[in-house]
Amino acid sequence: MSDTVIKLADRSANAAHSTVEDKLEEALHDLRGGQGVIARANKVLIIPLADQDDGYAHGFYQAGMSMSECIALVEIAKTMFLEQMGL
Repeated sequence: MSDTVIKLADRSANAAHSTVEDKLEEALHDLRGGQGVIARANKVLIIPLADQDDGYAHGFYQAGMSMSECIALVEIAKTMFLEQMGL
């Protein structure tokens, strides 16, 4: 038996077990290490969402993109998310 502790987020397909910092660090690691789509990316869109008592706070950070590209990327992501949900 191993004494190694493995985070549930590393073994789960559910991103709810990951933190924002975990995912940002993973993306930076892949970018710097030349892995995956992010290694070839020259554009990025980050959309943070914060739960609040009266609803949600949200915003965005983007690099290298026009607003129309941001909208197109969100629409593409919407389709991907729906497919992953089986809808």
